[in-house]
Amino acid sequence: MIKSIRDDGGGVRVDLCGVITSGELLEMGDRLESRPDFTALKHVLLVFSDVEDLALNSNEIYSLVLNDRRRSELNPSLKLALVSDASLVFGLSRMYASYYSDGPWQVMVFSDFVEAEAWLKA
Repeated sequence: MIKSIRDDGGGVRVDLCGVITSGELLEMGDRLESRPDFTALKHVLLVFSDVEDLALNSNEIYSLVLNDRRRSELNPSLKLALVSDASLVFGLSRMYASYYSDGPWQVMVFSDFVEAEAWLKA
């Protein structure tokens, strides 16, 4: 589930916990897109540190990518960092990044929170 969404120095930090479904990730994307400042956001930091499982298959991940490609038309310069030290979540995040690789957003997957923050600030 979505634990929190908060402003993070020109961007947004989203903390997730428990078992995450594609529906919850779509809801999160909709909530971010509905923000009045969405077109001005510099980055989104997704923190999966308290996530037990991503209940997603490859088709659902691809559907998330298609939604984010549509969102990228509103803010093509966004940087997206996904952070998890759990191997399954990290691997599924890498699948998302691979599917999205031809989109305009810069997308990176990290196992280390400090590295993710440094990349977002660079």
